[in-house]
Amino acid sequence: MLKHNHIVRLLCLSLLIPGFLGAGTIHVLSPGDTLYSLARQYGVKLGGKKGNVGLMSFDGRYKVQIKRHEHITFDERIEAAKQLIDNCLNRWTEGSRPEIKALVERAFRTNRQGQLRTAEVLGLKDLDIDDEEWQRAMAALMDSITVAGSTSYINLYERVGETDQWRHISLDLASL
Repeated sequence: MLKHNHIVRLLCLSLLIPGFLGAGTIHVLSPGDTLYSLARQYGVKLGGKKGNVGLMSFDGRYKVQIKRHEHITFDERIEAAKQLIDNCLNRWTEGSRPEIKALVERAFRTNRQGQLRTAEVLGLKDLDIDDEEWQRAMAALMDSITVAGSTSYINLYERVGETDQWRHISLDLASL
């Protein structure tokens, strides 16, 4: 069984990552890789708009999930969004305690590298605030989003017996 697991892992890797067995190196997945290229040959687009895709073996025993994570940053328009948000906060908190203002300003704190915390900033757009200036701020915020790159992740799974449960197959190459 152990040998079978190693063979399945190598087979999956060799199919998903071109050149793995021959060159002894792993190539990073990108939209131009074999799986996507083959589908495009026939006018088929795999996965969703980000390129996430799930594939299952014909016998239903194995499945592969390829997920792409986009690295989001903000361009200069984030400064306009911040100014509009500050204007709203100044109007809304006039005469109130400064702690209220601090709640929204928290979204614009930076991490150790001096970059904005993307999730916190984007969380502001989920607030249901009916204010024209706030809506302009949210439009500026959305316009400032830039995709700086992406990372692809491969996850392999094996079905547990005849159940609907899946066991993750580790891609730890050092253990092969």
